[in-house]
Amino acid sequence: MKRCIFQPFILLLLVSFALSSCAPLPPPGTPMSPDDRKAAQAGCIAAHTAGGALLGALAGAAIGGILGSWSAVGTAAAIGAAAGGVAGFAYAWGHCLSLYTEVESVQISDYSETAEKVKYQPDQGAVVKIEKSNLNPSPVAPGEAVNFGAQYYVLAPEGAKEIKVTECGTFFIKTPCGNKLLGSESREITTEPGGRTTNHTFEIPDKMEPGQYVFVFEVSYQDQKAKSEDELVIQMKQAYLPGSRDAAQVACLGNLEGCH
Repeated sequence: MKRCIFQPFILLLLVSFALSSCAPLPPPGTPMSPDDRKAAQAGCIAAHTAGGALLGALAGAAIGGILGSWSAVGTAAAIGAAAGGVAGFAYAWGHCLSLYTEVESVQISDYSETAEKVKYQPDQGAVVKIEKSNLNPSPVAPGEAVNFGAQYYVLAPEGAKEIKVTECGTFFIKTPCGNKLLGSESREITTEPGGRTTNHTFEIPDKMEPGQYVFVFEVSYQDQKAKSEDELVIQMKQAYLPGSRDAAQVACLGNLEGCH
């Protein structure tokens, strides 16, 4: 069984890099032309992929130092940089997720219709429930797109004509150390109480690392939240190159927070 090594050390490096090099992303929903979007994606990915390689090299060097020789340091750093670049691309994509996501969220039923359907009573207060969700297709190949769809409702005592609901989607990668955060995208929606459908279409870049991922969707209103989890398999188009499986170990980064 693979072991999770030096997670606090790698987490410290990750946070340091994130604080020092992350360019601010445009707010979700910012209108962009296709060319502007592609340019923003390329710049964001380039910055964070480089960080993944740096983290891998530093972590590898630290492990080599523990082993006790300069040759071990050099070898471990080189392996760490290669694997870190591979795993770092998934991290970069997660950090840049809003640039790779198109969202459509629409109301499908009003307060009266939804309340009658689910037997809602005003004394229940705020109620949030996700009725169904799915990712399609799965498996998906790098370079393709995947759609997440969900149906949910938000109800509040009668009289609440306009409410603010937050939708948040977060991707995790499955590693030998458990599910590790890649990134999230969220948006606040002003709507009326009732039922909604939401569709999130994600671009999967050509260089995305094949593996197992988890998408967590969360809807929140006031102090009420509902979550769903759907698994996504990104299926490799060709065999792994030597050493590429080490990326799973480098991806054993400490968990960060996703939705707030």
